[in-house]
Amino acid sequence: MFKYLRSVYNPSHHVRSQHSLCFNNIFSCINITTNGFRTIKNGRISFLNKCHISISAVLHSREVVTLNNIFSESNKIRVQQNLNSVKAVRMAPFRQDERKAAVLIPMCTVDGQPSLLFMVRSSQLRNHRGEISFPGGMMDITDKDLIYTALRESHEEIGLPVDKVDVWGQLRPTPSKQGDMMVTPIIGYCGELDISSLQINKEEVAAVFTRTVESLCDPKHVHSTHFRTGKGYVLPVYLGGEYRIWGLTAVFVHQFLTLTVPDIYTFKLRHKS
Repeated sequence: MFKYLRSVYNPSHHVRSQHSLCFNNIFSCINITTNGFRTIKNGRISFLNKCHISISAVLHSREVVTLNNIFSESNKIRVQQNLNSVKAVRMAPFRQDERKAAVLIPMCTVDGQPSLLFMVRSSQLRNHRGEISFPGGMMDITDKDLIYTALRESHEEIGLPVDKVDVWGQLRPTPSKQGDMMVTPIIGYCGELDISSLQINKEEVAAVFTRTVESLCDPKHVHSTHFRTGKGYVLPVYLGGEYRIWGLTAVFVHQFLTLTVPDIYTFKLRHKS
């Protein structure tokens, strides 16, 4: 701990005591009162009569993410800074002929509760009929990027207005189960949402529903499934609602929660390539 502090402070700097400071992932804690002055030198803390640097000006703790500030500007910035840190559940070699697709992870509030929006694919579809998914689809040749793909498909499938979505960023692409397509999740905030007002394309979508972030983070609702394909891998499964969320959609939910609400979502998944 003091090695870290010395990298921040010049040992000759005197520090006025103002706060009780705790360091993430460090068991030690410096308790500081407002009545004295301390300096850090050679791994020891001593009282002094003067100070030159305020402790609050040089050490900043991350804001704890709660259900009340999930969609705050500060959490948005933190998420954007850590998009590339999200681990992939399974990897696949790049193929020149691979297709690209994108889905939107629609963050919203329903009656003020932080939630995610899902859809049930129509039984009339040729592929993945009746499955739970996020809105999205294949990238068209006219799409300028994958964000545009996700927004366009969301509007076509469930009538979500493009201008209602505040895009936070995109996660790393993940291969489909068959390995012939790379799917990129796009994180977007849609504000307060009344799902009954959405214009659903019945040819593609059987129903839409939401799950609260709180319920998805509840340990009683999060499980895992082991697959022996190839080297084997493990995927999350979310219960606790009308629909079971599994497959690639569950992978994206796990990645999203790990990134967006790290102080609430505690489920750990063993990733295997």
